[in-house]
Amino acid sequence: MRQQGEKNRIFRDLLTRVSNGCLTKEDWETHLCPREFKKLSAEEQKWFQDNGTKLCTKNAELFQHNIMKIKQLETPIAQVKAINRGPNAKNQKSSSTSGLQNTILLAKGAKVMCVFNLAKKLGIVNGMRFIFAFF
Repeated sequence: MRQQGEKNRIFRDLLTRVSNGCLTKEDWETHLCPREFKKLSAEEQKWFQDNGTKLCTKNAELFQHNIMKIKQLETPIAQVKAINRGPNAKNQKSSSTSGLQNTILLAKGAKVMCVFNLAKKLGIVNGMRFIFAFF
């Protein structure tokens, strides 16, 4: 939805080719290669480190990254536990609960992104980002 309109056509078409496994050599050379992290200016690298979305291939890598970022905030960390209903609810793996964890860590200033449509009527939808500000 965020790639609508003519000004986003090239990017939208690129995303379609990526999702279909039809990326071309021209796509790589024209759009992806010039944006390789090590080719960015120091200013752009810093912006990307501070604001970019990190993609991790393993949950353990994602967990380590998130813990590191939370610690860097140097603010109090809250451990929030789920309210489980049902006899085996607390023993379920996150893979069987749409990725919901039994316990999460939050800190004031932590960047959070919703990864599925949680509450459409409230605007809490896939891709929504916000900075945790409660405490």
